[in-house]
Amino acid sequence: MTLATNYFCDCDECKVLNAAADEGRRKEAFVLRKFRAEVEAEAAQGYDLFTSPVVNWEKDVADNPKDTVRIRKFESGASRDTDLGKLDFEGFLSPLVLLEFGRYMHLHRIQSDNTLRESDNWQKGIPKTEYMKSLLRHVMDVWLFHREHIGRETMKQALCGVLFNTMGYLHTILIEEDK
Repeated sequence: MTLATNYFCDCDECKVLNAAADEGRRKEAFVLRKFRAEVEAEAAQGYDLFTSPVVNWEKDVADNPKDTVRIRKFESGASRDTDLGKLDFEGFLSPLVLLEFGRYMHLHRIQSDNTLRESDNWQKGIPKTEYMKSLLRHVMDVWLFHREHIGRETMKQALCGVLFNTMGYLHTILIEEDK
C-alpha cells in the first residue's frame, strides 16, 4: 500500500502524520489518518470526541484536548503517549466469557476415539460450509433456550459453539484475504 507524502494539509496534526511516515512508520501513519477520518465523519454527525461520555479526556490526556500530541499524565508522575486509536482488548473482551470459552474448547478437544486433538487444530483449516452448518445448529439451540425450550446442550455450550464457529469462519476469511 502506497501512502501519499502529505496526508491532509499543513496543520500540526498532519505534520505529525507526515513525520511518522517519514520515519518509516507508514502503517502507524495510515492508522492515524484513518482514525482521524472516522473522527471527522462522526463529528459531522454531531458526535464530539472530546466531550463524549465514552471518552474522558480530562482523566486520560493533557488538559488541552486541542494539543496535537496527547500525553496521558498520571498522579505518580509517569506519562504515556495517548491510547487514542489503539485497540482496547481489555475493554472489548470479557475475561469471564474467554474463560468459559476456553473450558468449552478444552472439553471439545477430546475426540470420539478418546484422543486429544491439539488446541489449535481448527486453524489448519475447516471449510466455511462446515462452520456455517455447525454455527446454525448452535444458533438454533440458543434460540430454543431463548424461547424457553430445550436445546441439544446447555445455553452456555450453545453460545460457545456460536463463538467458535463465528471465529473459525472469520479466521478463514482473514486467511483467504491475506493470500
